[in-house]
Amino acid sequence: MERSNDYAEEGHLGKARASEPAVGVLEEAEMLRITDTIQSLTSDLHETTISLAQDLINTSVILDAKIEHAVEDLLREMATMAVMLGEEQVKMEMALHSMT
Repeated sequence: MERSNDYAEEGHLGKARASEPAVGVLEEAEMLRITDTIQSLTSDLHETTISLAQDLINTSVILDAKIEHAVEDLLREMATMAVMLGEEQVKMEMALHSMT
């Protein structure tokens, strides 16, 4: 009789314990889903960061080229102006010499 009580108690406890792993499995599955989501978001963030860095580099290269061309144009204009000013100075000096 004692043994049947022991089995009955164990059977009841066994059912309670059997439901515990099911909850654990659900919690573990949820944790795995959350972990997968985090990994996916981290991967997306990494790819987006790389893409943005590449875009920034490309934009920087384009801007550098545009700035370089603008500086070259400005230097050309300054050289032209310097030549024109030099020519005007020579004309003025020649005019002054002819007056004297």
